[in-house]
Amino acid sequence: MNAAIDQQCEKHIRATGQVAAVEAKIDACTPSAACPGRATRARSPRHTTGSALLLLGVSGDEVLPRDTYDKIRAATLSQVRGTVQADILRRTRAQNTCIFRPSSPSA
Repeated sequence: MNAAIDQQCEKHIRATGQVAAVEAKIDACTPSAACPGRATRARSPRHTTGSALLLLGVSGDEVLPRDTYDKIRAATLSQVRGTVQADILRRTRAQNTCIFRPSSPSA
């Protein structure tokens, strides 16, 4: 869910021409309580096109005004669809195969 919200935040930032301002805001942020993911962003891959990497290491709520972020978040959460993947449990129950056996309570 968070990835979907941040993707929509990045689309909004790009569509409204705020890329330079957001990058400046991220660059001014140091790895701390205010921006804990900043160190991760510095190690982003250089061979990519940059799509979906603008907010790497930070969240949309750290760079957008609260009301804008809240609108994007609400719209995104109302549209996201999918299923929860539980491959390990599915394989164990349905196919009796697994990579990691789910732990059982100790006796």
